[in-house]
Amino acid sequence: MEQLLTLIIDLRDEYGVIPLVLTGGAAIGLLFGIAAERSDFCSRTALLSLMDGSHRTAPIPILTILIAMLVALIGTQTAAILGLSTLDEAVHHEVDLRIGGIYLGAVLFGAGMILARGCVSRMLVLSARGNIRAVITITFLTLVAWASISGILATPRIALAGFGTLPITFNHSSVAAGITFLPLLALLGFWRRGLGALSAMQWAASVTIGLLVVLGFLVTGLVGADDFDPVPVEGLRFLQPVTESLAWFVYGSALPLKFGLSLVIGTLIGAGLSAQIGRRAALQGFDGAPHPARYLAGASLMGFGGVVSGGCTIGWLLNNAATAHLGVFVAIAGYVTAYWLLSFTKWAALQPSNQA
Repeated sequence: MEQLLTLIIDLRDEYGVIPLVLTGGAAIGLLFGIAAERSDFCSRTALLSLMDGSHRTAPIPILTILIAMLVALIGTQTAAILGLSTLDEAVHHEVDLRIGGIYLGAVLFGAGMILARGCVSRMLVLSARGNIRAVITITFLTLVAWASISGILATPRIALAGFGTLPITFNHSSVAAGITFLPLLALLGFWRRGLGALSAMQWAASVTIGLLVVLGFLVTGLVGADDFDPVPVEGLRFLQPVTESLAWFVYGSALPLKFGLSLVIGTLIGAGLSAQIGRRAALQGFDGAPHPARYLAGASLMGFGGVVSGGCTIGWLLNNAATAHLGVFVAIAGYVTAYWLLSFTKWAALQPSNQA
């Protein structure tokens, strides 16, 4: 442990904190892009297969999510116990549980994810494949998210985000970690017969994505723990990083380089390389696809709802679940509610396709 800390300090002195963190973020994004593109890792598909009952015959989407969640939770909590990461300083670390804000935001985000046929990370992967629909969706999504953070939508976002706050003293504790771990383990046990359906590649991709969450906390929480230039502690999330990436693209040198920017760039490169090697890269427009209004509506709901709830599906199901944030159960309830609301509308083309 002391040798590791000494090595990190020496590297920070030689190369600087920010270059090391940016390099780490790019590497994490590269690996995530490859794993997610190769395995079609998709939280929307997992949700829809769970809700429409197709998980009984096709359990792979939900199993890949569960495995990644368990690996992320166990790895992150172990790193915290060993003193390698300080979760108390993690982004979105909240002592109080914003039940109302998380739930309402998750309902909006879940509805947007279903309408746009993919979450934020999935849109990045599809954009790297050449899907123009995903490019337009992710661009519009980041504009709405930006407006929700500091623009004209900030006032309603603040009002909704703070709704229904409940003080919980054991949020982000060993008790919360146990409450999170046991249901995940029980769900894997419930689908234990389906585990055999996972290929070696799907196993590797799920475990890798879970470990990348841990690596993100280590890079930002350990390498970035500089007394004079500290880096916000975060694992693997995409809503705020893509928004910050758009801001950096617009303002350039006026804004500092951040971990999230390198994560997004790395993801695009990794997914693009994987798609090229696998010959899955191809330009795709709106021919034969749902009306563009559906994608714009979905992007708007994801952008606003994600900021209200405090994260995208990857942010909640992996990043925040790894820190034992009890809000993950509230967020899942919101996603489920979104499915049921849309199932009664004319927008309800809810087949669990993983193509946007």
